[in-house]
Amino acid sequence: MTAASGGLHSCQFTGLTANTAYVISITKSITGGDYGNGASDPYTLTVSTEPNVATINLSINGGNTNLQRGSAINIVATTNVAGVVTFRLNGRVITNCKAKSTSSLIATCSWRPSVHGPASISAFFNPTSNLYPNVTTNPTAILVARRTSRS
Repeated sequence: MTAASGGLHSCQFTGLTANTAYVISITKSITGGDYGNGASDPYTLTVSTEPNVATINLSINGGNTNLQRGSAINIVATTNVAGVVTFRLNGRVITNCKAKSTSSLIATCSWRPSVHGPASISAFFNPTSNLYPNVTTNPTAILVARRTSRS
């Protein structure tokens, strides 16, 4: 790489690993003219790459968080990388909703609330690649109402 006198130059590095520190050595050499002919000036630069970030978004019953006790409810987690999702109700794993694999970056939990009252749903995402850290959603508040009829 060469920069003109007094000029600025930039370069781009590819193939770097996320969440890694790199040491880059740069040496300035002056050639030509009378000033500092042949002099070199080394400089070391330490840079870090950004970490990979896994994301998860939760949708409960198509956005309706007022639920009926005993009704079939779909909880859908959408992720940005492949992995498994564990769905939780009030911090406890929902029956049959543990380690649900993503398919096309979506994991689904089918659930029937058995208790009425306020509650919260969250999801824990464990990406398949160890280059991504695990992530947990913030709890989403729901309200489960008593069934008004038995059908």
